[in-house]
Amino acid sequence: MTRVTHEDIARAIAKPDKEIQLPTEEQRRIIESPLEPALVVAGAGSGKTQTMMVRILWLIANGLAKPHEILGLTFTRKAAGELRERIELGIGQLRAAGLVQLDEFDMPEVSTYNSFANAIYSQYALLVGREPDATLLDDPGAHGLMRTVVLESDDEGLRDGTSTSVGSVAKSALSFAHAMRENGLVGRDIVDFIAEFDSHIDSLGGTTTQELQKLIDTVRRTRTYANLADEFQRRKRERGFVEFSDQVATAAEIVEQDPAVIAEIRARARVVILDEYQDTSVAQTALLAALFRRTAVMAVGDPKQSIYGWRGASAANMSRFARDFGAQGAPYELSVSWRNDIDILAAANRVAAELPESRGATALRARPGAGRGEVASGFYLSDEDEATAIAEWLHERFVAAGDGAEQTGAVLVRNRSHMAKIAEALREREVPHRVLGLGGLLSTPEIADLNAVLRAAADEHAGSEIIRLLAGAHYEVGVADIVGLHGLARWLGQRDAELGPMSPELQRSIRNQPQGSDEIQSLAEALEYIRTSDADRLERTQISGEGLARMADLAATLHDLRARLSLPLVDLAEAAIRRTRLDLETVANPRNPVRRSNLDAYLDAIRGYVTSNPGADLNEFLEWLDLAETDDKLEQVDEVTATQGVVQLTTMHSSKGLEWDYVVVPLLNTDVMPNVRTSKGWFASATLPYELRRDAADLPQLDWRSITTTKELVSELIKPSKPPKEDEATESKFYEREHLRLVQETRRLAYVAVTRAKRGVMLTSSRWHRQLTKPRWPSEFHRDMVGELTIEVPPGCEPYTHFDDEPINSNKFDDEGLRKEIDGALNVNPNDRNLRMSWPRPTMSKSALSRNLEIADQVTSLVDESEEPNQTRFDALIDLLIAERAAQRESRVLAVPERFGASYFHDLLDDPVKIARNAARPMPQEPFAATLIGNLFHNWVESLFTDLSAGAAYLDGLELEDADLVDQGLARATADDRAHLDTLKATFLKSRFAPEKKTPIAVELPIDVPLGDATVVGKLDAVYRDNDTDEVEIVDWKTGKPPRTQEARAGRELQLMLYAHAYAESYQVPLDRIRATLYYVGADEEISITEITPKQELLALLDAARETARRA
Repeated sequence: MTRVTHEDIARAIAKPDKEIQLPTEEQRRIIESPLEPALVVAGAGSGKTQTMMVRILWLIANGLAKPHEILGLTFTRKAAGELRERIELGIGQLRAAGLVQLDEFDMPEVSTYNSFANAIYSQYALLVGREPDATLLDDPGAHGLMRTVVLESDDEGLRDGTSTSVGSVAKSALSFAHAMRENGLVGRDIVDFIAEFDSHIDSLGGTTTQELQKLIDTVRRTRTYANLADEFQRRKRERGFVEFSDQVATAAEIVEQDPAVIAEIRARARVVILDEYQDTSVAQTALLAALFRRTAVMAVGDPKQSIYGWRGASAANMSRFARDFGAQGAPYELSVSWRNDIDILAAANRVAAELPESRGATALRARPGAGRGEVASGFYLSDEDEATAIAEWLHERFVAAGDGAEQTGAVLVRNRSHMAKIAEALREREVPHRVLGLGGLLSTPEIADLNAVLRAAADEHAGSEIIRLLAGAHYEVGVADIVGLHGLARWLGQRDAELGPMSPELQRSIRNQPQGSDEIQSLAEALEYIRTSDADRLERTQISGEGLARMADLAATLHDLRARLSLPLVDLAEAAIRRTRLDLETVANPRNPVRRSNLDAYLDAIRGYVTSNPGADLNEFLEWLDLAETDDKLEQVDEVTATQGVVQLTTMHSSKGLEWDYVVVPLLNTDVMPNVRTSKGWFASATLPYELRRDAADLPQLDWRSITTTKELVSELIKPSKPPKEDEATESKFYEREHLRLVQETRRLAYVAVTRAKRGVMLTSSRWHRQLTKPRWPSEFHRDMVGELTIEVPPGCEPYTHFDDEPINSNKFDDEGLRKEIDGALNVNPNDRNLRMSWPRPTMSKSALSRNLEIADQVTSLVDESEEPNQTRFDALIDLLIAERAAQRESRVLAVPERFGASYFHDLLDDPVKIARNAARPMPQEPFAATLIGNLFHNWVESLFTDLSAGAAYLDGLELEDADLVDQGLARATADDRAHLDTLKATFLKSRFAPEKKTPIAVELPIDVPLGDATVVGKLDAVYRDNDTDEVEIVDWKTGKPPRTQEARAGRELQLMLYAHAYAESYQVPLDRIRATLYYVGADEEISITEITPKQELLALLDAARETARRA
């Protein structure tokens, strides 16, 4: 067989209109390397994907491996898809060039690391006693399950008062559980370690400082997280759930226990390519090494781009490759950047120079013929000045430039919280942009407003959200009126239900409740008072007439949404979008290029959360959003795609593997990049002790067993307020080594961010942020990349920027004494200098407002107000509808609902005034614990008789334990709930309604029938027909206790009567042939009626109830 060279392959895959790009000498050595373990250190933008693709084609073309014997693994679906597409195209081109003769369906396997582990898990899980078809639990689902574990836990550690919320505890416990699983630990390992640690700490001599005691208590608290993690794992196994970390860990257990599995996988994958190897976790590395040690495995990565340490990745994986896989030769290198221009690459190399992996390594160099590129930089007075400069720089390239629509650009931030101000500046300069990711999505104006209105509807204490809505562009209520609303809330807080003075005893009782003063002063209560009060009452408020009208409008919106809080979350959010007209605003805004896509993304987030947590309510979802917004680690790293003509705002972590023409890296400040305010290491909350981790050798270690006094321990863990004297200086302390590790992690992140830019990069920092009282300086990263930085001085701001009559300079940062002197002299935050401002703030720039007013004038000029509009046949109906709405707004008379459920009828007749008041002012109610059991039981019964996939097609011979029918709501049920549910199921299967005894003609049948001018709605659980007598029986399943009094029984009989009338009218069945039954499953008792009160008598009862409510 004639040898196929890499040059032959390059010619075969070259595009007809492009110059043939022959591999470089570095690439050739990799492409033609022998089939043995090999490591490739591939710098950013060095063409590693192309090199790996040609390597695979070369092996196939020379008969060294068949396509199906090659396995390629990478991290994201996007990267896997790109590599797979290139390989398939390349094989087709080799076939067309006559270089290979292959079956067109014979292709290499390319997948993600998680998919590969999942394949092993699914195929071999039974070998270690796991279910191969377990349900994959995503991040929201895992958080929801852990939240349930926390709520139901009786661990004493949760009662120490240090936990701020259930959500934050669940987040920390979930992170700890994942770390334990990643490192092969169980709760007993943690408990034993803490016991030994406690014993040693108690034996130390000396006095324990308050700061040291906090650190020690934090470590001890990991016992609680370990217990929660064990319970979390137990519940996952019990309910058939599995996470990605479980798949990797279980796959490792499988290959460890059964060497035959290793042989089988090696036989299928003779050649292995491991992409982005620096991002593999220790668990993934252990699995891969067990499978492919001393085989033809090639790992490709860049230790300078190891930026996912917080999710288990370790930069030291690269240095351990030879040991883990048995590699003999030196690593290969790809050191030419085909992406970055010269000056950009120089800046990146300077920031990476201090990394340990840069020592002795070949520096990344620019491609032949590369341009100079642009590195813009600035040190600004305030974060607002910085954002304005960024917007101006991007405006020049995307708006002013003729080819702006063809360019790609990004602003890469360290934290999502940094996006809002920059996005606002981009809007002001009309730069097309989009904020990516859930955390960033929440900072967009339309989503912030939507979140605010949902919170205000669900939580009567959401005062901040109400103020945001009132002060925003929609309502534009002034400060004086908002103060007046607060005064009204304070006044109402001192009144009882009848608006009489509240007794001092009652006020003290309320203040002692957890809500405190919020319980007394509720802006939601004040808004509701405005909505329901007449003009005479409102005259006493200190609110203008226009302010009252706008507040009443918001109150009506909130009232309307509160009435819909029982809707599914997606339906509720859609109703809020329509009610607030956010969909119209986003589409109509000419400066909003993404139109309503942010709203759609929000709805998608709800759908994803509800899919994982079927029984979740609005407050639980909003809690998840709070965590996702403030903690980037909770949200999955987005798979981003560059878009022409739009500047994308995303995180540095999400930018990995991407490139843009222009990139901005803002906030390169001390305390931001790097943000290393504390260096606690494993003494931080919910952190695994380093010595228990599999990568312990790569982490700073504390030999605490050799410490004999608390003074020694303090010196290792806590940075002294004053530097030690020269004769006291010793080797580096634990906190110093930990600090250096965190700085190096962030330095790698800065390197990744800068190397995303092809043609231009802007690097910025600012001295003052928000209303902080401490100024910041350009970080060491910023100074490393661009050298000396002098602060930009806005006109008239010399008092904030000049020291000794000169603008401050970054070179003064290294002189600690001078730096403190400057900070002491220039200690006023200029963000506080504009104490007076116009209200309300302009909703758009002057230029945009001028254009919009011009358009409005043109539209107005086209309307001839002298002519009467054309009459239509709908005018009279429209007038009636408008009059009806006006009458409803003016009316303050209590009225019972015009639409109600059959089970609601007895309550309505029993206390119509209470029902009418609740309808006039619906507020969120705490759900009954029994509701979950009832829902699960109804779903189970329905599944016995219906094919869920075909929509009510009856099944014969259905297996009652069919896994497809398992209700996801079970994930939220406690052990007691599940036991009770099993009892109900057993009772039902013994009853006369069991599937093998009789089959209903319909289940969950909707009803919607008139009762006078009211409407009765609901669902009939089951309808049976006797084929011999043609009698119809309507049955309603009840999981609660049966009524024991005549009055309670009468109420249930009213419900049955309404069911009977509804079915009779809907299906033309005579009432005398209908029997209605309530089956109380828990007690195995039935309540049935055959004598049904005439409909006119029921209507008379309803009319009497209405009159009672009207007179109240």
